[in-house]
Amino acid sequence: MANLNAPFGFSAVIYGTSGVNNQQQRVYYIPSTDTSAYYIGDVVKTIDGGDANGTPAIAKCASGDIPRGVVTSILISNPNNPSIQGTNLDLTTTSVPASKSQAYYLLVNDDPDQVYCIQGDSTTFATTDMNKNASYTVAAPSISNQQSATVLTGTTTSSTAVLKIVGIEPIPGNNLGPYVRFFVLFNNAELLRPSAGI
Repeated sequence: MANLNAPFGFSAVIYGTSGVNNQQQRVYYIPSTDTSAYYIGDVVKTIDGGDANGTPAIAKCASGDIPRGVVTSILISNPNNPSIQGTNLDLTTTSVPASKSQAYYLLVNDDPDQVYCIQGDSTTFATTDMNKNASYTVAAPSISNQQSATVLTGTTTSSTAVLKIVGIEPIPGNNLGPYVRFFVLFNNAELLRPSAGI
C-alpha cells in the first residue's frame, strides 16, 4: 500500500542518547517586524536580540541554516507580561501569520539530541538511503491551522547535510518509497558545543 502524503514538519519522538525524553521546551520570541509565517513543526534559529525581558529572538530556518530547534506550540499571550484585564484570548491559535500586528511567543524543543519524525518527499526512497544524510524543504501548509508542510528531500553522503537518517518510523503502513516517515537527528544544532555566538 502506498504511503499517505500528509506532511507535518518535525515531530519529536525519542531521545537520541537513549535516555528518558521529557520533551522540555523553552520560550522564544518573534518580533512584530518578522515577515515569516510559523507553524508547529517548523525549524527555527536564533537571531541577534530579544524582548525587554531577555527572551531570545528567533527566525524561521532555511534548509541550510543551523537550527536552534523545532516549534512545538504557539503561546496565546506574552508569558512575561500577563494581562490583568479580562482580555479574550484565542485558544485556537496554532500558527503565526507572516504579517504581524504584535510580537509572538513560541515554545521550542531545542535539545540537540532529540530524534524527530519527518515525512519524505515524493522521492522513491530505498534501503540504500538508510544511515545517509539529508536536507529538508521548508513549506507552509495549505491552511493556517495545519502543521508545517516541511519534508525531507533526497539523501546524500555529504557531511554538510543538516539531517542524519537513523531509521524509519516502525508503524503499519509506513513503507520505503515516496512519503516514507523517517526518524532523523540534526547533524548540527546551535546548542551542540562548542558553538559560535551570533
